[in-house]
Parts: sequence; C-alpha cells; structure tokens
Amino acid sequence: MKNRKIGGWISLCLSLICLLCNIATAQGLRVVDLSVAPSEIWLHKNPNMITISAKCEFDGSIADADMWAQIIFPRGGGISTSPLGTGIYEYNIYASFPDTGPYTVRVYCEYGNHSTCKETTFTAHKLELSMDYDREIDTYMGGDLTLSIKFRYDGNLITPKKDTFSIYLGGERGWERLEQTEDPILVGNYQRVKVKLPLYSNKISKGLYDLKIEGKYSEEEILTLEKRKFVWVNNPLEIYMTESEVRHIIGDIPEKNLTAKVVFKAGDLWDLGIENVEIIISDENISKKAILNSIRCNRETEICSFSFDIPNLGPGLYNLELTVAYPSIASYRYKATASIPLRELLQLSGCIKDAKGKAIGTKIIVESIDRGEIEEVHTGATGNYSINLLPGNYNFIFRFDGGIVVKISNVSISSSDLISLPGDLIRYDLGHITSKVPQGMKLVKIVVLELAIPFSSVWVYIPYDSSRVGGDEKELKVYQCERWNFERSSCTGGWSTIEDVMIHTIKDAIEFNASSYGAFMIGENDKLRFSEFKVLDDDVCMGETVTVEGRVVNSRDEPVPGVMLQASFPGYDEFSTTKTNTEGLFRISINAPYFEGDGELLVEAEKELFVGCNSTHMIHIGRKKALSILNLPDMVNVPLNDIT
Repeated sequence: MKNRKIGGWISLCLSLICLLCNIATAQGLRVVDLSVAPSEIWLHKNPNMITISAKCEFDGSIADADMWAQIIFPRGGGISTSPLGTGIYEYNIYASFPDTGPYTVRVYCEYGNHSTCKETTFTAHKLELSMDYDREIDTYMGGDLTLSIKFRYDGNLITPKKDTFSIYLGGERGWERLEQTEDPILVGNYQRVKVKLPLYSNKISKGLYDLKIEGKYSEEEILTLEKRKFVWVNNPLEIYMTESEVRHIIGDIPEKNLTAKVVFKAGDLWDLGIENVEIIISDENISKKAILNSIRCNRETEICSFSFDIPNLGPGLYNLELTVAYPSIASYRYKATASIPLRELLQLSGCIKDAKGKAIGTKIIVESIDRGEIEEVHTGATGNYSINLLPGNYNFIFRFDGGIVVKISNVSISSSDLISLPGDLIRYDLGHITSKVPQGMKLVKIVVLELAIPFSSVWVYIPYDSSRVGGDEKELKVYQCERWNFERSSCTGGWSTIEDVMIHTIKDAIEFNASSYGAFMIGENDKLRFSEFKVLDDDVCMGETVTVEGRVVNSRDEPVPGVMLQASFPGYDEFSTTKTNTEGLFRISINAPYFEGDGELLVEAEKELFVGCNSTHMIHIGRKKALSILNLPDMVNVPLNDIT
C-alpha cells in the first residue's frame, strides 16, 4: 500500500463523515483496539516509522471490513494509506514528518453499507543544536573558551542545566573533553557555555582542531554538533623572533639589542620584567648566560625589545635562546622559548689601493665552504672594505674594475691569522713595474695580487689589449714573480713561467691557475735575428776551417748579449758553439766535413725567453789543393815497401 497525501478541506470532510458514521452506526460497526506506536517521535531523527494498529467489529465480531488510516498534520494536510480488507489493521508508515505538535491518526472501517472511524494522536518533537559563527575561533592552552550555543526543544531555547552540554576538542590524537568552569546559562537568544583548556595535554597542543558539542535533553535524546577545523589553539605565551640572527664583531662593545614578538594571551606584556626573561648563549662546548639590561614592550604591536650584554666568547657560531616565563623564570606557570643563531665574527677589513695610492673599485664575494653561505661587499670610493666572517674555510672572488677576476680557493680564516697579520690582508696593483722586464719578453699586461692569509690555489682571469700583441695571441705567455716588492713595483727575484694557460682570443682574455701570489705578467717572447751575418771563406777544402762573423739583435734592433750560437753541417757530427758579447757580436768557426761538393752550413741562435733564429749558407768543399815541389829531378825512384 502507498501513503496518500490529503488536503486540509478533504481532511475536514472526512472528519465530518467519521462523526456522522459513528452516530449512525454506534450500535453496529465500530473500530476497536486503536493504538499508535510510538506515541512520541523526534523530527531531528527523520524519517520516522510509526505503527498503526486497529480492529473492525460488527455486532461484537471481527468483520471482514475494509480499513485504512489517515494522519493529519498539526498545521493541516496529511497522508492516508490504501485500504486493507481484513478487518484487522496494522500498518507501518515510514516518513519524514514536517511539524512539531500533535498528529491526529484516524482509522476508517467500511463494512457493507456501514462505515465508522476512530481517532487517536501521537506527538512530534524536535531538538535543534546550532552555533552562529562564520569563522574560526581562537583560544590558548590553559585558557578559557566561551561558546554561544542554540539548543532548542520544539523551537524554544532549553533552559540548560550543568550536564546539558559536553564540549570536546579533537584531532588526529582523539577527543579531549573540556572542563566547564561554570554552569551554562541563557543569555538572550543563546546558551552561554564556558570551558577551560588544559595547560598540558597529550591530545591537544598548538594547532587547529575540530569542535564537538553534545546537547543532552534526556538520557535517550542527545544531539551532537561537530564543526570541522574550527578552533585555533595557541600557546598561552609565545615568542616570535623578528630577526634572523644576531651578529657581534669580536672586540666591539658587548651590548646588543634583540627584538621579538611576544604574544602573552594569559597576561599583560607590561607585567613582564627582567625577572621574566633569560638569554642563554651556547654551543657544543659552552653555555653562558647573558646579562639582561632592560626589557620594553609595546602592547599594540606586541613587540618587545631586550637589551643585553654578550658574555666573553671566542669567534664562532652559537645558539642564542630567549626564554620568557611568568610569574618568573625561577617559578613559572607559562613559559615560551625561541632561538636564533649568534655569530661572533672576525672582521676582515682594509683598503684596496694600487701601488700609486689610487682606490680600486672591487666587488668581493665570500663563499663559506663549511656552511655554503655567500656574502657580498663592495669597496667604496676610498677602496675601503669590511667583511665579517666566522672562523672557517672560504673561497674569495674579487671582481676588480677593468674586468680582472681573481678566485682564491680554500682560504683559512682564524682569529690567530687576523691577530698576527695586522694591516691590509689583500693588495692589488695593475700596470706598474719599475724593474726591467726579463730579456726576451715583451710586456702586454702586469697584475699584482697579494694575500696575507693561507690559501691553496688562485684562479686568475685577465683581459688584455690585443693591439699590444705583436705576434700570434695564442702564443702569449704568463710569467710570475713571487718575490715582488709592492711599494717599489719591482721583482726582486726571478720570473717563472706558468703552464696550462687558457687564451680566449675572441674575448681578448687569458686565464690560469697559480699556487702562490705575487706579480703576474702577460707577455710574448721577443724574437732574435741576425742583423749581420758574414762567412769569411765559402770555398774550402775538406777539414779546413769555416769562420762566420755577425751580430744578433732583438725585434727592436737592440744587440742581445749572451746568445748561444751553434754552427754545424747538418748530417755530420762536426759542430761548434759560442756566445755573443755585450754588443751582440759573435765569431764562430767550424771545420769543413770530409766530402767533396756543396755543403749547407747552419748557424742557430738561441736564448731563454727569446724566439730563436737561424741562418744557412752554402759552402763549396774541394778534395785537395795543388802542390809545387822544387829542386827535384824529373824522375825519382821510390822503392815499394821501404819504410825508410
């Protein structure tokens, strides 16, 4: 059977019919044993099921009559069931009932030309539990939480009792039931409930939690409301550092100022004094308490300023721990701690000027090998720089005006280094040299770099002016003078060649690595040539002496002393050597080889740092000379095998 909805006017007509039928057939047909179960339903549990039971009797016996039921809603309208022709009526109705109040149940019985009906009632009630909040609410551990709740019975606020409400906060670790600090009361159009959060809990800490409210009307009727991610729980006292670290230079005054945001939900910032604050500075080996001078807090911004003296520390990286506690550090109910790094720094400072006193604009990049941190400083118009560093190992990159770049690797910085090496730690010069350029080398550019602290290697990138290069740029050389007098701009030792240089002919730059500092000279080898070359006799016999005279000069036609010369006939073992004198002159002799014909005489000139030269000359070599023998007869008898 199906329920049938009925309108208000139909319900009224059926009521009149039921009344008339009861009057007309009171002694014959009647409905007996009418009941509705349950007699009360709760609309907040919709849909509900009710069971209607009844019997139809005619003259005291069960009649095989048609029976159906009608349910009339409190505010009009209703539903009705389909007829059953058994005379015994039992019908289950499963429906969502709309209204609170009494519902009329009317059961009809029709038998032949007779009809009758009978009425009974059941009541519908409704519990409602709600909160009018459009955003999350805040509280803190150990603090109070006041809730405005609407718990209604049939549309009316319930007058609450002590056990009417149960309040829970929950998350991943389960639900925590909160203690009510006073009995709930009616205030206007809501019930006010005050609960207290525990100061310490295994289930609740700082974070966002779900709220669960249980409204109890009776032991059987309890309504639950859950609001997901609704309550922000904070700590009663919290510290938020406004600075990323504290820096202090060894040797500076010890007083420092530290600012932090202090959120004191359980009290007043103005109640905090020196007795509420402690600053501990520590590392793996030590722990020292700083002396607190003063504390000043702003209620509006919640920013507090702590003035303190740093204890005597060596250079290094420390942990600074700020603790605020109330009522005091020694005995507290609320406590908060926050930490930031404290750097006790060594100062690397000075002035970058060339040998003539001119300030050099420089960008200095310092990379910590130990921590991966990078700092960058620029020299000012005066060339001054100041770099504050922790002890450790660093890579330094210097970008000097003019495009010269120097990277110094594995520089070790310690307090002993800075104490034992006063003055500028870095010296740089460009283009100044008073000592002579080594003979055999043409200067293109000279750069001086000196560092007074230990390092393992240096990489240098130097642009050059290609118009100063006379030969092939790929033949450029780099020479180093380790014993360099910076003030005099002169080399007091020798120059050595740096191997494995990389020449960028398109960029007009050269790069190389060195293991020590000093002056670095970019240059090219000068060329030797014979300005004079003369063979005194180019027609000789075998074994006779061939002599060559001449002069050796450089590319500027200047005589070059000390040039090693070697004369030889290629393909024969015979050779001789000599050196040029102070005027570049030489004289060299060599015996002609024992063969007849034209032989090539090769004379080679070489000197360190110079590009050597050579010259060849063809020499005519004869077999014998003509002899003239005087005062002998025309014929002479010579005995064979006579040694006398």
